[in-house]
Amino acid sequence: MFLVSYCFVSSVLSAPCSNFFSASSFLTKKKRFCFVKSSRQRGCLQLFRGCKDSEKEPSDPEKLSKPAAIFRSFCEETKREIRRFFLGDIFPVISSDIPKLKEACSVDTFFPIESAVQLDQVEFYGNLRCSPSVALEKIQKRLDTSFGGKYVASLQTNGSPSAKPYLVITVSFAEKQPLNRFRIVLSILCIGSCIMNCIERGFLYCYHYQWESTNIFMKYCVQWQVVGLVLLHIIWISVQRIVAKYYNTRIEFPFPIPSHRFGLWGMLSHMISSPPDRTALFDIASIGIGTVLTLSLVVFLVGLYFSRVFPQHCTFYPTNILFSSLFTGAVSRLFKEQDLIADFSNYRLVKIHPLAVLGTNSLLIVGCHLLPLRSLDGYRILASLFGRYVADIASRIIILTILLRLFGSPYLISFVLMIWLGPWKADRYPRNEVDEPNTKRTIIGFFLMLWMVALMLPYPQNWWPLDQLALYLQTMRAKKG
Repeated sequence: MFLVSYCFVSSVLSAPCSNFFSASSFLTKKKRFCFVKSSRQRGCLQLFRGCKDSEKEPSDPEKLSKPAAIFRSFCEETKREIRRFFLGDIFPVISSDIPKLKEACSVDTFFPIESAVQLDQVEFYGNLRCSPSVALEKIQKRLDTSFGGKYVASLQTNGSPSAKPYLVITVSFAEKQPLNRFRIVLSILCIGSCIMNCIERGFLYCYHYQWESTNIFMKYCVQWQVVGLVLLHIIWISVQRIVAKYYNTRIEFPFPIPSHRFGLWGMLSHMISSPPDRTALFDIASIGIGTVLTLSLVVFLVGLYFSRVFPQHCTFYPTNILFSSLFTGAVSRLFKEQDLIADFSNYRLVKIHPLAVLGTNSLLIVGCHLLPLRSLDGYRILASLFGRYVADIASRIIILTILLRLFGSPYLISFVLMIWLGPWKADRYPRNEVDEPNTKRTIIGFFLMLWMVALMLPYPQNWWPLDQLALYLQTMRAKKG
C-alpha cells in the first residue's frame, strides 16, 4: 500500500497545472510540474536542465537572452568536443550506397566474394587480381566518380603472413573534420604543467645542493633543461609534420606528457587521416624521432667533452642520471675521471656539464618513445615493418616486461601506465597495408630498435665485463695521449 500511495502521489505532483483535474491525464501522463514563472526564469530553467527530449521539451533560442544563448551554445560545443575526444568521429555508411560500392570493384582489380557491413565501414573479402597500388588507384577513381570523394578505399590485412588482403571502404568525412578544441585546451594545460614541473625540479636541486652557488637554478632549469627540451621537441614535431604533409597525412595537435623527472616526457601525435602506405607510415614515425636522437647524441657527447675541458662550468649531479641507461653509462665511463666523483651529504655525485644532463634526459625520452606501445613512434615503426599483428605482440611483451621491473627503471612504470591507460585514440591504418617498406628502411628500423634497447636497459655498475672494457679503453686512450 505504501508503494502504491507513493506512486499515486508522485504521478499527481508530476502532472501539469492545466490538466491537474483532468481524469484522462491524471493517471496516465507524467510530465514535469511547472509553476507560473517569468520568461527569464523559464529561459534559465531550460538552459540549466539541458532540454533532454527535444520533442517533449522544445527550446526556442530566440526567447533566451544573448548571454544565455552564447553560454548554451558554448556548453553544447564543449559536450560535442568532449564526445569527439573520447569516442572519435563516426560517420555511418548509407545502406543505399552499398550496392554501388560493390560495383567499384572489378575482375581486374579486386573480385569480392563476401562482404561485412560495419557501422562506419564496409569490408569486402575476395581475391586481389593485380598489384595493390594499381588496384587501389582504380577503385578510388571509381569511387570518386560515383560519390565525389565521399568514400575512401584501403587494402588491409589482419597481420599474419598467410592472410589474404581485404578491401575496406570508409567514409572520408571523418578525416576532414576540424581539430578537436578540447584536446587543444588539454594540451595547453599540460604544457603549463610541464613548465611548472621543470621549475619545481630546479628548486629541488637548489635545496639539495646548498653548497653550490645560488645560480644552480639558472644552470639546471632555465638555461639548459627547459629551453633545450622545448627546442628539441619543437624540432621533433616540426619535422614529423613536414613529413606528414609531404604524404598528405593530417596530424592532430600534439599532446605533451608531464613528467616529474624530466619536466616534459615527449609529445603524442595522433594521425587523423590514413597514410598512403606502410612506407609513408615508417617515414612519418622514424624521421622526426631519428633527427631528435641524432641531436640528443651530439648534445650528450659535447656535454661530456665540456666536462673535461671546462670543469669550472660543471655542477654536481646524482650518478643515476648517467647510469640509468646502458648507453649513457658505458659512454660516461670512458669520459669521466675518478676525481670528478665525490661524496657530499650522503649523495653519490658526479661533476659534469649541464649539457650532458640535457643530452641524457633527451636520450631517455627518445628511448621511451621508441617503445612499441600504441600512439608511440616505436609502435608505428614496428607496424610499418612487420604489420600490426607483430606490433601488438611486441607491445604486450614490453608492457609485461616493464611492469615486472625487468628493466630496473621505476619511472618507466608510470610512463607505460600513462600510455596504456590514457584516453588516446588509435591511429588510422595505412590505405595500403600489403606493400612492405624496402630493405634500407628495414635496416634503419632494426637500428632504431637496437637504440631503444640500449637506452632503456640500465647500466650495471658492478658488472665485471663492462668495468674491464671501460678500464681497457681508458688505458688505450692514456697511451695515445
